[in-house]
Amino acid sequence: MELSANYQKISELIERSTVLAEHLVIDEKADRLEEVRLELENPEIWSDPEKAQSLGKEKVELENLCEVFSYSSSILNDAQELLEMAEAENDTNT
Repeated sequence: MELSANYQKISELIERSTVLAEHLVIDEKADRLEEVRLELENPEIWSDPEKAQSLGKEKVELENLCEVFSYSSSILNDAQELLEMAEAENDTNT
């Protein structure tokens, strides 16, 4: 079973995702997301509705971005594992 092209494609996608995550500083955005969540847990923040709304909006944007990268990484890793399992079992249908 010839799988090297599939392995290569998955590896390329993982590499592209990694480069994009570095370019978009996803790790820093994930850290900022935690900071924003902590700020929103502080009851005093709600005394300033504009700041609370701004933080809420930032939280949603950061969550969306971080979730997309987490989800895509998970899918690529799952695809790689599935391919390895298919190869180990000589499962051409998979």
